Amino acid sequence: MTPIRTDGSNEFAHHTVTVRLPAMIDQVLTDNPGLPASAAGALRELQGDLISDAPLTMFDSPAPDYDAWTRFMAEHQQRLGRPASWQNSEWFLLEHFFFRRILAAVDYWHTNIDPYAPAKRRELDSPALGQQIDSILDGPSDSGRDPGFDEFAARLCFSLWGNRMDLSHSQSMAHADAAQTAGESLIADDSAAVREIVRNLADPVHFVCDNAGTELAADLCLADWLMRERGAGVHLHVKYHPTFVSDATAADVHQMIDRLGSPGTSSARRALAERLVSGLDTGKLLIVPDPFWNSPLFFGDLPDRILTTFAEAGLIIIKGDMNYRRLLADTIVPATDPLQTWAPPMPAPTVMLRTMKGDPIAGLNPARLRTLDREHPGWRTAGKHGVIQVLVPDNRTP
Repeated sequence: MTPIRTDGSNEFAHHTVTVRLPAMIDQVLTDNPGLPASAAGALRELQGDLISDAPLTMFDSPAPDYDAWTRFMAEHQQRLGRPASWQNSEWFLLEHFFFRRILAAVDYWHTNIDPYAPAKRRELDSPALGQQIDSILDGPSDSGRDPGFDEFAARLCFSLWGNRMDLSHSQSMAHADAAQTAGESLIADDSAAVREIVRNLADPVHFVCDNAGTELAADLCLADWLMRERGAGVHLHVKYHPTFVSDATAADVHQMIDRLGSPGTSSARRALAERLVSGLDTGKLLIVPDPFWNSPLFFGDLPDRILTTFAEAGLIIIKGDMNYRRLLADTIVPATDPLQTWAPPMPAPTVMLRTMKGDPIAGLNPARLRTLDREHPGWRTAGKHGVIQVLVPDNRTP
């Protein structure tokens, strides 16, 4: 199997390079009118390179990841066997490199400018965000025989559909208002297995986070339940630096908790913030930035520093489309094959919560796949459908 490429063999990847990514540069320039002329010029040059299919060129040193990216680019060139350009590259690497080039354009390591901060701030200030959080914190409207797990199910669903709020994917955001209703949009549902894992949960839980804003708020609501109801420690694995517009960094986590606890918010949100701050103070809640999550590497390439901590987990929660693509090496595999056929072995029970914004997928029911292909053209990338899927190590059962 060959990873997805931008050369036109994959329509969505090619469209993203030629249309969506150039538009993102326009948005960065609009959101940051005070950028130095040199930064604005570098961004316009990058935009022109995307459209004209220019060769890929490295950003300048010094930078803490310069040596790593020099190696990534050399290995990429070797795999391609021909000169790499913006419209002739492996898609996963090129996406990560594009966002790294934006940071280079604004000289991030010297200026500390997060070019996506204005967009993230707009979402953070949205009244809709507070309303969604309050609806979850107020609890489910129907009390079943297991009210604790009714609350868990609501927060799990919020964490899943919160992934629709992706500031780099406008098509997915168009479905965000329906975030609390699963219905036919949930195309693979292992939530019963998730319940069993959580019933017998061993400490701790590791979140591989995706977006800031709504999705991060949803993840913190779920983390809060796990700490409060299961006594679990929670590790939030976040990006080492800004990337993919809304991807969560350590600064984003702190800003979200501050906003939850700010004057004028609801009492439920302030209480949530107090519990999260207490978790940070006691070490029950840990924020773990790592450059691996900014790299074009896959889960099969996880370094020992991350694998060692994952091996001690009672549960790993992998969030979002990009991380799912990372799990399948950004390769389109037979969608009805079991997920464990193509995913690398994980050292602890692992749950994928993902809204479909990319082509790779496995573990689907054949009849469901036929229905999706027939009734929902473009369902793989439209941001409407989602999955809850579980991977369990061979020596452990849910």
